[in-house]
Amino acid sequence: MLNIWRISWRNMTTHKKRFFFSLIAIIFGISFLTAMLIADRTTNDVFRYYEKMYVANADYWILSDEHTYSEAEISSVITSPEVTNSLLALDKQAFFELNENRTLQERSVRITGVSDQASSLLKLPVIEGSLDNKGFVIPKAVAELLDKKVGDTIAIEGLGTAKVSAIVEYTQLLASPDNWENANSTSFRIMAPLDMLREWTGMNNEISYMRFQTEGDGKELFQSVQQTLKDTSMYIQPVVADDLQSNDIEGLYAFFYLVAILSICISGFIVFNIIYTSVMERKKEFAVMKSLGYLQSSVSKLVLIEMTLLASVGTLIGVPFGVWLGDIFMEALLSVFKFDMVYTLQWELPVIISGLIGLLFPVIFALFPIYVAGKTPVLLAIKEASTNQSASYRFLIRNILGLGMLGFLFMDGPLSYIAILVASVLLFPCFVIGLKWFKTRIRVPVLFSREGCCKKSDTTVE
Repeated sequence: MLNIWRISWRNMTTHKKRFFFSLIAIIFGISFLTAMLIADRTTNDVFRYYEKMYVANADYWILSDEHTYSEAEISSVITSPEVTNSLLALDKQAFFELNENRTLQERSVRITGVSDQASSLLKLPVIEGSLDNKGFVIPKAVAELLDKKVGDTIAIEGLGTAKVSAIVEYTQLLASPDNWENANSTSFRIMAPLDMLREWTGMNNEISYMRFQTEGDGKELFQSVQQTLKDTSMYIQPVVADDLQSNDIEGLYAFFYLVAILSICISGFIVFNIIYTSVMERKKEFAVMKSLGYLQSSVSKLVLIEMTLLASVGTLIGVPFGVWLGDIFMEALLSVFKFDMVYTLQWELPVIISGLIGLLFPVIFALFPIYVAGKTPVLLAIKEASTNQSASYRFLIRNILGLGMLGFLFMDGPLSYIAILVASVLLFPCFVIGLKWFKTRIRVPVLFSREGCCKKSDTTVE
């Protein structure tokens, strides 16, 4: 058994260039498959994390077309038995009071006063300090830009001064610019206790919105409140991270799977053509083997082992490379967002899936060449002339079909992608022959003799 594996390895590595290109094709397919699967799971995890951070456990919130409304107007909702938890919030636009000379736009800050900073209807990932409802909660970007730590004070122009009680990671509620240039177009955002902000502004019993959680789906309460607020400036909405549906996340996931499928198909077609070419060239060898007593299954098994070895080597190299590629892709993808987003690379399941696919897809694409190798007739040498003539005819028909498939380039729709892939498979031998012809027609110039004397470059193109 060990000998047949050694023979398969020797046969596979006899043609170095063919082995190299086959291996590169498998590594290409597996690495991109792994990277896209990792990107899909990691992106999904990141968006869920930040969606959960924004939405938390809140189901609905009540807002107003005007800036604020009275807390008394929604007292019936707060005391409703269907409401299990509620959070009151008041937004106030103000300006930092800084020692350095900055414009009003650069110092602009939106203060959100909340009734409970540690509420389950908020999700604030604390880096330093605690949510004690006594001071400001600021994001990391603001802390670094203003050079503030927990316990330091922040002054708000015309309102008052309070200490920093907590520094948190990026969250959509407190999304703030991380440099003064961006501060010209975007306000800073910080959080304060509701009672303190009301005292500073004199806006007693006023709120900008109320978040609340309900038992079950809360549809009956939602419809009831919606009817009650029908003729007012107030309205109720479900709490969602993207209420305008401006982020086409599903399209992004479709892109990941499209790239993964295309990479596997392209590399699979390359492997198919290379292995099929190898089988065609070795038909005499297979005929001699069968004349010496090898069965059809034995010949097919030999080629199958070759493909298994090739797939194993390609997978062992391609999967780790794909993990590294996936990490780079996630950094590039998340860098397009305006704010730094943290993520944990979800590589475990994609590595397992890619490893299994990497071991199977080269063998699947090589099933037909494996079958052709096993079906090689013993008397192939006698039929060589007629076989060559038949092969030339099939090669011509194949090229005509491939060129015909290229006509789908001018059509839109999924059918055109399939046709182009089929055309690339049919015309691949022509591409290889063209490269071989180009290589033989171009001669590399000799610049130095053996004695080390410089000679005139003379390039000959036949």
